[in-house]
Amino acid sequence: MPKAEILSRYRQRSYRLGKRHENGSRLITSNSVTNPLKPGTSRPTRWSCSASLYTEYQANTAAANGRIDDFKQGKRGDCYFLAAIYSVCAPNADGTLTEGEKELMKNIRHNGDGSYTVKLPGALEVKKYYESNFEKDKVAISGEYTITAAAVKKAMNLAGKSYAYGDIEVILLELAMEAYRAEIIATRSALGLGSGRWDVAGAQLPESNHDTLSAGYEFDAIFILTGKRSDHYWNNKKDKSEYKLYRQGEYGYVSATGEHSKAMAPCEIRNEYNKESDFQKMLDECQGHEEEYILTVGVYVAKDGPDGTTKAGGGHALSVVKITDDYVEVVNPWDTTKHERIPRGDFEKMASSFTATPRETTLWDSVTDFGNDCINTIGTGLNNFFSWGGRMVRQGINNLRTNSNNLVNRLKERIAE
Repeated sequence: MPKAEILSRYRQRSYRLGKRHENGSRLITSNSVTNPLKPGTSRPTRWSCSASLYTEYQANTAAANGRIDDFKQGKRGDCYFLAAIYSVCAPNADGTLTEGEKELMKNIRHNGDGSYTVKLPGALEVKKYYESNFEKDKVAISGEYTITAAAVKKAMNLAGKSYAYGDIEVILLELAMEAYRAEIIATRSALGLGSGRWDVAGAQLPESNHDTLSAGYEFDAIFILTGKRSDHYWNNKKDKSEYKLYRQGEYGYVSATGEHSKAMAPCEIRNEYNKESDFQKMLDECQGHEEEYILTVGVYVAKDGPDGTTKAGGGHALSVVKITDDYVEVVNPWDTTKHERIPRGDFEKMASSFTATPRETTLWDSVTDFGNDCINTIGTGLNNFFSWGGRMVRQGINNLRTNSNNLVNRLKERIAE
């Protein structure tokens, strides 16, 4: 068959955004499930992996089990999203659910009729922003997505092609993210905002109307999945020749338990850095506390990826699961069963970006920040309105802030008792 004819068979129409469900969520039907964009599949065969892993992949693709299991990226450029999912849910050494995985699983609900509803916390924040600042009836963002049984079945059949292979929960998240980014296109179009740089966290536009899942940033994906903000490092080297290219398996693989075997508005960024010394500091702060962060790294690859989208010299995202003085352990969404230990020096030369998202904000930090933010906002308004009494207002604000901090300290002491 001529190449042009083969490619035409995989040419995709614009994403079909479904109607609103009666519960207010976005309905994802089989019409919205993306047809294959590229020939081929990442689906393993009986001869490409162990019999037990092959059976596990099949079982976890066919039925939800409330876990994020091992998976393989399909023929889409959504490594940024898959790396974010794995990092949010990076499993404990004993195989038990982490807090990140528990939180993510709370947002995936089986409705009992074969359909699922997926909630994206960051998308709900974006919805709130647009509805508060623009015409509410023009905002297409729902933040919750009901996926029909027929859509689930079709997506399962396209696992390894249009979607990842190995875990149905991952596919459900991909379907929700795909619909959410189509909502962003529809919202910005209805509001006349065009296709410029996104104006709020989590509102990054996809590269095309027909593939709303491919291409993005890890910190953006983490925000959509969790609503949490990241510390982010951008390497400001302009020439790719200055980077060490990532080669899958170059340093062999390790098991998830660590044994080495031969052969990862609202603003989604808390702090942004571009100095190598800042990068070193971020790594040092996360070292030994990996379970407290959602960690990802951006790299450039040395050769074409198995997804068919990532080309030699192109960008790719990995999950980071362990940092030591000697190496950094990563997991590639191309195959999450394989852990790689990259010598730390080489890792630092590879990184085009690095994202560290704290999993938790303490109650007291939240109370103090919220109180001070409110007080500062009130103070600013009063200062502007009562310019003649500015000095008295500032003194009053300082007293309020002091009282707020004293209250927090008393609450701490009371709970400690």
